[in-house]
Amino acid sequence: MDVLIQKADKFFKNPPNAGYAQINIEENQILDKLRAGLQSGNKTAERSLKLIEGNGLKVIEIGCSWGPLVFGAAASDRVASVVGIEIEKDAIELCNQILASGLINIDIKNKISLVKSPAESLPFDNESFDLVICHTVIEHVMDVTQAIREMCRVLKPNGVIHLEAPNYIWPYEPHLKIFMLPMGPKWLARLITRSTGKNPGLIDQIQFVNPFIIEGVLNNIGVQWTNLYLDKIRAILLDAEYQRIVGYKGFIPIIRFLRTIKLNNLLVLIAKTIGFYPSIEYKITK
Repeated sequence: MDVLIQKADKFFKNPPNAGYAQINIEENQILDKLRAGLQSGNKTAERSLKLIEGNGLKVIEIGCSWGPLVFGAAASDRVASVVGIEIEKDAIELCNQILASGLINIDIKNKISLVKSPAESLPFDNESFDLVICHTVIEHVMDVTQAIREMCRVLKPNGVIHLEAPNYIWPYEPHLKIFMLPMGPKWLARLITRSTGKNPGLIDQIQFVNPFIIEGVLNNIGVQWTNLYLDKIRAILLDAEYQRIVGYKGFIPIIRFLRTIKLNNLLVLIAKTIGFYPSIEYKITK
């Protein structure tokens, strides 16, 4: 367990691995953080697995970090195997150390394999996976188009890609926790980041993706897609499904008022037309 704590301490004290904003984690908090991450990974994996039917699923996660979602997917009885793709050596080492510890059930361990690889060049045959999961990773790759092409290439017919990311038309950068203008520009985002005492160089590691960029790539590839986040907005604004609001709960009274004065349809139209909403979420099939 001491080796696990050392690996985790090294990993989480690297600012990008800690989510940019959280870099001060005490050693006695590390196991609690890992356990909380594993619980979160179970819930996140469930959201992705709901998008596809069947059993014996072969799953791959692009950018698995230290593995919480990989572990969560492997815990499902519907999943036969899970591959975690990660480019960072420290993340893979921590993931392997967790596999060697008592934190993960042996049945789950046997389903998991880890591969060091960039998202733009996946070392797998065409049509290898039933479910491809890519959460808050596409904004970090070097080539967004090539990474999405690779995900589509390794996807089986009737399989599903679940893609999530921040939407940089929304004026907030969630990794650094800074407000900024839509789509930057990067020079201004660097200034804002520096003013908060964070490393402005981290801005250069982020691709300012948005729905129009993602949909353009998907249309060029020729796959089918559903904008799940826009569907969520419609459900909230048009059908009053307020339970679907996870963050921004303070907006609920405002939304109720806008529904009262019949502006909810206009807001849906604005969201669709200019892409002004916090996150990207797509179900992609071929």
